[in-house]
Formats: sequence, C-alpha cells, structure tokens
Amino acid sequence: MKCFKKLTAVLLTAIISAVSVGNMVSASAVEVSENAVYAKRYCFYASENTYIAKLNANVSYNPNLTKCTIDSVGDVGGTFKVNNIEITDTQNMVYMNYTNSSPSKQFGYLGFVDFVSKSTYPSTNDINITSLKNDRGNELAKSNIYIDVLNVGDVNCDGIVNERDFELLQKYLAGAYYIPEAGKLQSDINGDGTIDMHDAVLLLRYFDGYYY
Repeated sequence: MKCFKKLTAVLLTAIISAVSVGNMVSASAVEVSENAVYAKRYCFYASENTYIAKLNANVSYNPNLTKCTIDSVGDVGGTFKVNNIEITDTQNMVYMNYTNSSPSKQFGYLGFVDFVSKSTYPSTNDINITSLKNDRGNELAKSNIYIDVLNVGDVNCDGIVNERDFELLQKYLAGAYYIPEAGKLQSDINGDGTIDMHDAVLLLRYFDGYYY
C-alpha cells in the first residue's frame, strides 16, 4: 500500500507538472501492455414515477477471470452496497442492494458496480433483479430498472480504451477538451464523482496491468 501511494504521488506530480506547463504527455509515449486490465461498469437507473426504496440484485462470475472492484451510490441518495461472496473456486456471487428509506426523486441513477479482467473485457452472467419496491412497499416490475454497461476509461466513447483516451483525459484536465456526457461516467475511473488527476493515474495503471 505504501509503495502504491508513493507511485501515485509521483505520477500525480508528473501529470500535474505536465498539465501546468502545457506540455501534455503524448499518446505515443503511453504503452498499453499485453496484460492491461479492462473494466465494465454496470450502472443502475430507475425509470420515471418509481420512487425506488429497495432494490436487490445478483450476478455470478468466474473469479479466476474477472474481479469485482468497486461500487458507488448514484445521484438519487440512499445507499448502494455490494457483497462479493465466494461460492466455489470458479464461481463468485455478487449481491447488490440499494435502499432509500425516504426517496425524494421518482427516478434516476441509483449506483454502479465495476468488474475488471486482464487482457479482455470482463465476462459476467446476466444481472438478476430479485426484488424491486417503491416507497409504499409495493413490488414493482423489474423492467423499471435499466442497466447501462460502460467501458471504464473510454473517454471518447469509441468503444475502445487505448492511448487516445489517456491523451484526451489529459486535455480535459488542461481545459482543452470537452468530454461528451456519455463519457463522463467512463472517465471517472475511481467512481468518486469527480474527473481528476487520480483518474489519469488509474488509467495508466490499467494500461500497465494493475487496478486500484
């Protein structure tokens, strides 16, 4: 952990220095290794007039090929929690639980969960929604939840995460590029709600085969 913090600090300093003097790191200077990691972000959205108070869902995956990394709450309040349970050597089950005791918004972005794999995009089974209730305790149709699957790090939304995305992320941080709305969640790599230098560092680590 100490080594990671030191590396992060060094990389942050280098990137901040480059941005501050207007010397961007060229895309050709960034290499994507054969062991690079690729992340999928599963974003949960509630449709209009739902006032979601409770959502339970699960998905299984092979832990030898894919890792569940982070989860984060969206913009409608409440809590979005993820429990990662080992079932067998080749199967893990991820349980996603959203709760909001007093939802003030009738629809919106509930939260997300990320999965990461090396050398290829992660593979999971279809997410199974087991329970969905509104603030009155009424069971709602599962179709009221929409799951958008994003490629984490795909800044320009071209379907590929590569050196070009790092270059554009740097330009965005220097005020020289506008990230399209669809790319903002993909550019916020650590999922903290802000696109900043930390995301640039993490994208570099992805290219090098590391995550978080």
